[in-house]
Amino acid sequence: MCSAISVGLLSMGAYGEPKETCGTICLKYLLFAFNFMFWLAGGVVMAVGVWTLIEKTDYISLLPSMTYAASAYILVLAGVIVMVTGVLGCCATFKEHKRLLRVYFVLLLCIFLLEILAGVLAYIYYQQFKCCGSNGSSDWAESIFIRSGANGRLVPDSCCKTSTKLCGLRDHPSNIYKVEGGCISKLEEFILDHLKIIGAVGVGIACVQVSSMIGEVGVPLGFLLRCLFPPVSGSPDHRDGVYMLLISKSEGGAILRDASRRGNVWLKE
Repeated sequence: MCSAISVGLLSMGAYGEPKETCGTICLKYLLFAFNFMFWLAGGVVMAVGVWTLIEKTDYISLLPSMTYAASAYILVLAGVIVMVTGVLGCCATFKEHKRLLRVYFVLLLCIFLLEILAGVLAYIYYQQFKCCGSNGSSDWAESIFIRSGANGRLVPDSCCKTSTKLCGLRDHPSNIYKVEGGCISKLEEFILDHLKIIGAVGVGIACVQVSSMIGEVGVPLGFLLRCLFPPVSGSPDHRDGVYMLLISKSEGGAILRDASRRGNVWLKE
């Protein structure tokens, strides 16, 4: 009497590890390339923040508000986090380490707030707004920058419509930006006018980073599913998957005993 014996072998490589398909290898290198670019972007962001703190130290210390300095520090912090995230992403991709994947996921979420916050704060002092002072050019009259002399300037040179050296000596409407409400009102106008664009850019960045998170989780998940559900083959000689063959019960018992000794075969009647 013969009985149907279903024998399954886990897909194993030469060294007892799950084999990698062409698709999983390509996915790994694709995610590695993405995280490498992510790391480079973090380096650029951090470099901009460091440059701002080093080159503009004298001006930052004279500003009546710490908003500009806070923007620079946030850029540095965001750059460091992005670089660390890129390194963790590369390591997690190749090692398929669960804890690294969790940390990578959390860091990506934190980057959103830091990047958006730094961008909004930096716009207050952006020259594109063509403004002078938070509420107006008169804000500079009581600032440490003007009180310390500033070579006779009445306002910083950045307030001039035509920026030249010592152009801030003349506080005249034809030369200095006179905007009612100052830079704060210009910032509000900019956000209202470009709210859809800002939202679209934010959603676009979110989609890229979320797709990266899904990809990072999908790599180890794919290997896990491959191990749990190996490919099916009808060939009795196939050793990388599941196969079925008709044998006698005595032969099945011999296979079962051999399988129990090796520990890598399951048997079902």
